[in-house]
This record gives sequence, structure tokens and C-alpha cells, in this order.
Amino acid sequence: MASPLSPIRSLLNQLAATSFPLKTFPIPQGTSTKADQESSNGLVLYCYGPGFQDDVTSFDPPSLRWLAYLTFLGLEFRTVYCNEPLKAPNGRLPYLLTADRQCIADEDILDYLRTHYDQCLPALDRTLTSAASTSTPADSQTTDASGKPTDSPSSDPDAARQRALLALLENQVDVAVRYYFWCEPANFREQTRYAYGGHYPWPVNHIEPWLQQCQKTRQVAAHFSHRGLVQPEEIYRSALTVLQALADHLGDHHNPYFFTKSATTDPASALQPSLLDATLFAYMFPVLSATMPRAQFKTMVKEEAPRIEEFVRNIWDRWFKTGLLAQESE
Repeated sequence: MASPLSPIRSLLNQLAATSFPLKTFPIPQGTSTKADQESSNGLVLYCYGPGFQDDVTSFDPPSLRWLAYLTFLGLEFRTVYCNEPLKAPNGRLPYLLTADRQCIADEDILDYLRTHYDQCLPALDRTLTSAASTSTPADSQTTDASGKPTDSPSSDPDAARQRALLALLENQVDVAVRYYFWCEPANFREQTRYAYGGHYPWPVNHIEPWLQQCQKTRQVAAHFSHRGLVQPEEIYRSALTVLQALADHLGDHHNPYFFTKSATTDPASALQPSLLDATLFAYMFPVLSATMPRAQFKTMVKEEAPRIEEFVRNIWDRWFKTGLLAQESE
């Protein structure tokens, strides 16, 4: 009598070569054409999306960061919600496809914008990218009459503050957002896995989000490896301390963005958000807009850092809600 097949063997039999192709898909509508490239200055942002409750943002903080920043700069670009990281040259989303067919990602996007769209960037962000690039030898720097380097990022206190605030965001708030979406079991089960893997066929729609969850969990664990076992309350409290400091720096509701008081030489630039604004919005908008079964972090932000919620709502109303209403009216 033959022994019963194991579950794995049964699955392999179902996926036998005679069953291929398992499923076919049409060519994505977002495929780029030459006409599309020319009509949008050749800039195409490939990212996760759309948002949890809208069609103009993204549920993924890194994707939303660059989507928001390109929007703030007033550049013409297309957004393609491909939701497929393996489509990217580095295996991660988002990435920017340029007119000359370059694929750039991460902080290289900022360097590209500084090189090709320098006049569109806020002055603080031009200084920020200079500080992030390879340092220039001291003997080759341009100096003024007193011998002080004229292009030194440290000569601008606001630029130094912006770099410090960005570092706090990317260190403390980032890990809390990762934990909130990926490590809270109920949140991952009810929302995150569908957002990142719901478009895949079975069984990939279970495997791919699980692999990403394992990666995010390792990243969170590595961040707190020196502290041993850490409770969610501690992770969220650490991020909330940073958010409250950002709220204090932002000031009252008369300041829609960071560093608006410092733009005295060019008052118009005070109305332009910077990379810091885009980064804070990208982290907090998904947290505040998603409906999660375990919403401890969201509740803490709304109750103890209401200025941050006001800031996020202001960005949404000024830059994204208008575009959404325009789409609905067409």
C-alpha cells in the first residue's frame, strides 16, 4: 500500500510542469512610453501605492517621501504604483526613472535633483546635499575675505539643525513606524500584508509579505540589540519624544512648514516645504490615515503630539487633497 503524500509533495504535484502557466497577467497599464516620458520631463517615480484611504499618496513611507518631495518642488513627473520591488535595479522601491533612462534610488535621487533642478530646491536642501556628498579637501575650498569657507554647510545654523532633525527622524521615528506596521501582529495580519502582497497570486501573496516582515523584524531587533527585550510602549515613547521636539521646533499653526521664519532674504521660499517636511509627512501620514486594529502609536501621536497631526493635515490639504478632488471631478 502506497504511503500518503506529504503536504509539500501534494503541493508540488499541483504545481507540476503540465499545469504551467499557472496564471497570466496583462501588460501593466503604467508601462512607460516615449510620449509619456516627453510629456513629464522624463521623470517617472516607481513606488508602492496608492495610499491606505486615497489614490494620490502611498502607504509606504520611503515611497511617500519622494512622491511628496517631487510634488513640493513643482516638477512634472508621473507616478507608477508598480508595487513590485524586483522591478527596481536594486531590488527596492521607490526609484526614479530619468529622461536619459537612468534608474536612481535612495539619496542618489536628491543628488540628481540638485544637479539637474537646483533652482527648484529650497536653499536648505541644496546645502544638505552638499553636506551629504563627498567632502572637499580644505585646501581646495572657496573662502571669503576672513578665510572662512563660503560653501561650508556648518556656516548655516539652520542647515545644521535640519540635518540633526532628519537624523532623529530616520533613527527613532523610522524604527517605531516599522514596528507599528510590520511587528505588531494584528496590524501586519489585517493591513500591511495586503498592502505589500495582496496583488500577488497565491501562494506568493503570503510568502512575499512574510519575507519582508522577517527583514523588518531583524532591522528593528538590530536597532535595540544593545538593550535586550524592549516593549512596544518603549519604542513608541522614544519616537514620541522626537515628535514632540519636532512639534516644538515647528512652532504654532502660523508656521505651515519647518524653517519658515528663517527665509528672510527670499520670503517666497518660506512657502516651500523642504526635505524635512516631506520626510516627517511620509512617516506620519500612513500612521495617521491607516485604520489599524492595534493603534497604540497612532493614539499616542494624536493625544500627545497634536501639532504633528495638524502639520500632516496641512500638508495633505495643501498638496494632495486638491489633486484628489481634481481627479474626481474629471
